[in-house]
Amino acid sequence: MRTAAVALLLLFAAAAVMPAGPAQSIGQGLGATDRCVKNCQPNDVNGPVPKTGSEPTGVILYAHMEDILILAPLNTQRPDPKKEPDSVRPLGACAATHTGTSADFKVNGCEFTMFSSPGLVEYTSDGWRTHMQPGLSYNASVASPTINAYFTLRGNPVAPNVGIYARLVSGRFPSSGQIIAESAYGAAAATRHLVSLPGDSYESWEYEVPLAVKNAIIPDTKSAAGFAVFVRVFQIGNEAATVTQPAIGLHVGAKFPPRLAFTVNEPMRTRDHSVVSYKGTAFFRWSFEAVWGSYDIDAATLAFNSTGPTHLSPEAVRHVILRRSTDMNGYFKPVNSTWSVDYNQHRLADGAYEVTASILNLQHTYRLEQKFAFDVEDGVPRIPNADIKGKGVPAPSLVVALAALAAAFVLARRT
Repeated sequence: MRTAAVALLLLFAAAAVMPAGPAQSIGQGLGATDRCVKNCQPNDVNGPVPKTGSEPTGVILYAHMEDILILAPLNTQRPDPKKEPDSVRPLGACAATHTGTSADFKVNGCEFTMFSSPGLVEYTSDGWRTHMQPGLSYNASVASPTINAYFTLRGNPVAPNVGIYARLVSGRFPSSGQIIAESAYGAAAATRHLVSLPGDSYESWEYEVPLAVKNAIIPDTKSAAGFAVFVRVFQIGNEAATVTQPAIGLHVGAKFPPRLAFTVNEPMRTRDHSVVSYKGTAFFRWSFEAVWGSYDIDAATLAFNSTGPTHLSPEAVRHVILRRSTDMNGYFKPVNSTWSVDYNQHRLADGAYEVTASILNLQHTYRLEQKFAFDVEDGVPRIPNADIKGKGVPAPSLVVALAALAAAFVLARRT
């Protein structure tokens, strides 16, 4: 108790005489702009061409802050400029010791938490609708040595001299769970960039805060309740104690979104794939998933193209369905897509065929692909045992399910 109290008193004394000039040198200003400076768009992290296969893929998780006092959802959805215009959320004063004992003292007006959300923010006439169910579809594998966090702060001349501490932990609560990545305290903890806003007499600064990755695996929903990011803004302090004046604001919205930027392995993956023939029609089923949740796909980019030595006419192909799970835990379950090829109405030339199904994630940084290969003899696809399957689903149940879908498809065509 005595050690914590002494540390806090010393920090209060330092804050009382804090100069208007740099009390803590954290990086350098790198020019002026009226919008975020670094890693604002997914292509800034990933490059202009979508990754495929096993290539590490850049991702930005954006925080949507309707209220600084409420947990802010993190997802891959870029904030809507009309629904999330730039605004400044005032931060309060902070004075705290961090000994990890019951003797700790805390006034935490300068702290906030962001959490992994498995769905898109929906902007309704009654306010925002966010998805609070925690989890991931499968283990997220972090490929970069750091997870970089970005925050834009506004305030009096003292404000640019602040530091930011952040840590990403598994689970929903920042005080528990496994530490996945964590930043440091001190002068080398962040890099700042000056942001110039027309007509604003106060300066704003964008901070890049590197969180060193301590565990490269963020556990899936079966192991942990998603993840949370705890953030503390401070002016003077270290691991033992911190102090912050109530003169700082946090920019939120589309122009200056709080965000995380890093690279991951396998942002999407195939769960199952199969093809079955039923009454003159071949049905191709593809089941796939995205690590952050089933929302993280762009359905408009779903494609089914002939890529083999024998061309399959697009006229013979019909997309039957694209379906997300509607179960309570459907956020983390695979998305299913089915195509049909009617080889009775559209006679197929004999030969070797290959078709490639593909889809982009929401940020267009990764393209998931799945190939189907089959031969045609005498105008009929040769499908061994009427089923070519991928992993994860027993063949009998898959055949029954596809047969039911095929029967419904044939009946629909007759009515």
